[in-house]
Amino acid sequence: MARKKKHQRNDGRFEYKATVGRKLADIRPADIQGFFAGKTSCSASLLKKLRITLSAIFDTAIDNDLIYKNPCKYVQTRSEAKPKERRTLTDQQIDEIKAEASGTFDAIVFLLETGLRRGELPGLMWGDIDMERAILHVQRSVSPENGRPAVRPPKWNSYRTIPLMPDTLALIQRQPKRSL
Repeated sequence: MARKKKHQRNDGRFEYKATVGRKLADIRPADIQGFFAGKTSCSASLLKKLRITLSAIFDTAIDNDLIYKNPCKYVQTRSEAKPKERRTLTDQQIDEIKAEASGTFDAIVFLLETGLRRGELPGLMWGDIDMERAILHVQRSVSPENGRPAVRPPKWNSYRTIPLMPDTLALIQRQPKRSL
């Protein structure tokens, strides 16, 4: 079986060959389904990304009149991979971290107390905090873009209101007004 051939000229057009030595136009949905059948140990997320990438390749081939139909269109993927269990800190671990970080690394304590994502912390403004009702509104996130901070909606548009514990309120009150 031939391995990676770049391209061959045929009737004035380039015909691209897949790594298995077949012309792009000769690849059928059953071939794509067979490819994914051998990938069931991969995560569902990886399979989705592979399918999107393959489909984009075939869509580009359609746009360039190399094929007329996308063989990925109706292909189904199935993952047998077990989802990774999310690990959370125990109450004891949280208390130990808070004891070590308190006063020096208040941001860590604040993140532990509120469950904010790290990009949401720099996105906070004083107007997001209602001290009287002891709540925090998550309105934005900050992340780097081309070496500069960019303000965006929170990840997955997860605008939310978080109740604040008395210790967290005290931590907020200790912050200079220019800090948020």
